[in-house]
Amino acid sequence: MKEIKHDLVVMGATGFTGKLVVEYLIKNYGAHNERFTWAIAGRSSRKLEKLKHSLKELDPLSPDIPTMQVDSLDSKSLDTMTSSCRLVISTVGPYMKFGIQLVESCVKNSTHYCDLTGEVPFIRQSIDLFHLKAKENGCRIIHLSLIHISEPTRLLSISDA
Repeated sequence: MKEIKHDLVVMGATGFTGKLVVEYLIKNYGAHNERFTWAIAGRSSRKLEKLKHSLKELDPLSPDIPTMQVDSLDSKSLDTMTSSCRLVISTVGPYMKFGIQLVESCVKNSTHYCDLTGEVPFIRQSIDLFHLKAKENGCRIIHLSLIHISEPTRLLSISDA
């Protein structure tokens, strides 16, 4: 049985999209709340610390958010993270390069996973490699959790209706 330290971990928290996810969590739930525990993860401890301190205006407790130094290409650090949480939210792309080992680690450790990729070959590879094992381990692998529809695309879909 794995020892859960955090309900969710935002992987790639210091990147552009990762920061948006972290800001959303702080604005809507706070650095600490009674509903779930969370942490941020990325390659650079220095950047993670800098991010936490930059969010003090949103929540004075943001410097206390737990951090995890994790390298997307290092299976040991990935396993350490995925074996200690229930869900990983990944904002680390390109997913074909940095995502497959994370999905594998999540499946291996029965940890739920979601990302915002639109990289169809990555999604196909992930399904082909891990669907059966994920199902067996009771974990969900969710791709495309954020679908961006630009205004021109939205207008075209409306005009076709």
